[in-house]
Amino acid sequence: MPGIPSNLMRELHHVLASCHEFETTQQLKTLFVNSQLHPFGRSLPEGDSLQQRIDNAIHHLYNHYLVDGSNVLVNLLVVLADNYEYEYLGTQLTALADRLRIVLTAVPSAEVERYLTAYAVEKSAVGTQAAGLEQIVGASDLKEIMWLQTGLVAAKSVCRLLLENGGLGTGFLIGDDLLMTNNHVLPTPQSAEQAIAEFNYQYDYAGGMKSTTRYRIDTSRFKTNIALDYTLVGVKQDPSKENLHTWGCVNLNTQAPPVEGEHVIIIQHPGGEPKQIAMTGNYVKSVSTPYIRYTTDTRPGSSGAPVFNDGWQVIALHHRSVNEPSDPYRKSQMLNEGILIAQVRESAQNIWPGA
Repeated sequence: MPGIPSNLMRELHHVLASCHEFETTQQLKTLFVNSQLHPFGRSLPEGDSLQQRIDNAIHHLYNHYLVDGSNVLVNLLVVLADNYEYEYLGTQLTALADRLRIVLTAVPSAEVERYLTAYAVEKSAVGTQAAGLEQIVGASDLKEIMWLQTGLVAAKSVCRLLLENGGLGTGFLIGDDLLMTNNHVLPTPQSAEQAIAEFNYQYDYAGGMKSTTRYRIDTSRFKTNIALDYTLVGVKQDPSKENLHTWGCVNLNTQAPPVEGEHVIIIQHPGGEPKQIAMTGNYVKSVSTPYIRYTTDTRPGSSGAPVFNDGWQVIALHHRSVNEPSDPYRKSQMLNEGILIAQVRESAQNIWPGA
């Protein structure tokens, strides 16, 4: 569907299928008494099955916006999340709403454009009076607070890899219980079979360690590429542990290539330490397919980490540092390098989620 990445669409279907409101069309329409949804209730198509009701709701709502700029499908998830406020399902719905809010407001519909234009005209006089009091210096660094929450949701799918030889690396879930990391971290099925994926290895708000969950690797699904330095491998679900869906999966951007000067973020386990983030002063220095180079800090153990853009979409797989000459009169510059996720997608073919 235009505007919603396939992996995010799969998550959306999975979570909505757990909501009892989708059991019948009548139950579903009770949600539309809410003022944020009411205008769209009458025209909602009916469905004969759970899957059809979910499909109808998504297709009916995803391209509609209210005059405040909010997306109606996102509003539906927020209303549902309130219904499950004290259950894990409510947390999943809130996280999905946060991720969809970024995706579906990236290109506003015509009705939102009209609203924003009218709003700008209405506020122009006030803006003129306030000029000189506050200014954006260069490119705006302002972000909505929910941007942080979206990043925390994306971070859940990043794990520490413990190798049999004592080595360490980083990996992340991309959907269908499939993990991505570097070839030089997990080069063979044999090395992967002995590895452990550890999730939630990070500090909590009070500075204490969170409880972690470890999983074995499923080598029945294994694909690697030395030249592109990636490995895709399954993760074994353990009935005695947290369901793998607890950790979600990242949003992959295989369509829009990054550009020089774009801000990037890496969530990683540097040195095998608790999960960390590099997010300030990090910019793309060059893009030369299949590589992207950036100023983001990493350390040994960060190999296999996801490189995010500002919309929390993974654009590259981090794999090493490089010494890049700057010009004939200056010393070379140390940069970090990743593999464009679009190149990994092209190589991975049928093992890719949803392929």
